[in-house]
Amino acid sequence: MITEKEVQRYRSEISDHKLFGCLNGDEQSACLEQITFKRFLKGNVIFDVNDKRDFIYVVLDGLVKIERGDRAGIFQNYMYATPNQIFPIGGMLQSEYYTVSSRAATRLTVAKVPVKLIERLIKTHYEVSAYLFEQFENILNNSEILRLRTVCSNTTTRITQALQYLSENLADKHGESSLRIPYVITHEDIATISGTRRETVGRVIQNLIGEGYIGRDSGMFIFESKFNKMNKIVLN
Repeated sequence: MITEKEVQRYRSEISDHKLFGCLNGDEQSACLEQITFKRFLKGNVIFDVNDKRDFIYVVLDGLVKIERGDRAGIFQNYMYATPNQIFPIGGMLQSEYYTVSSRAATRLTVAKVPVKLIERLIKTHYEVSAYLFEQFENILNNSEILRLRTVCSNTTTRITQALQYLSENLADKHGESSLRIPYVITHEDIATISGTRRETVGRVIQNLIGEGYIGRDSGMFIFESKFNKMNKIVLN
């Protein structure tokens, strides 16, 4: 249950978001009245593939796992949305239905923005269109980087590259030289991202921990500076 006090705080936060920051006072107030807020427990489905696309979401706190699969319905790829990010972006002006599914990877609070409101803002405010285009381009770039990093035949390399990808996209600074992902990422998640088996992921992670490249803190990954130096690759 979200209290009225929390609603006011979330409205204040969302008013500074790039989707709405370019609007004048009256426009912004009218838009905020159409936005609702919702909480999800870890594991709750936010929407599924082929659900009607009624809302675009803004993450206020927590982590969202976005799943994309093939036509057979086997999910093959995860992407994540972190606080202040919007999802899903792909197909916004073309598809009537969601082409991905999403679930709460942690306890989660989101803002639900009606698609019709977003479509109107795209048509009337260049700044909104430019922001959404930039976000869409970032998603495409990240997807391509992940693909390039996980196409090699060596499973250990695929797993370490998947970990590198996660550290770059989810981790915060931890201490003087380490990085820490402030969410629990499971071996199963890494297996899906890297296209390997969960048991193989477990063995590789144990080796990396034993060699001092990474650590765990309450299930959260910590990446030491030598992991980032060892695992850094250049993508053209």
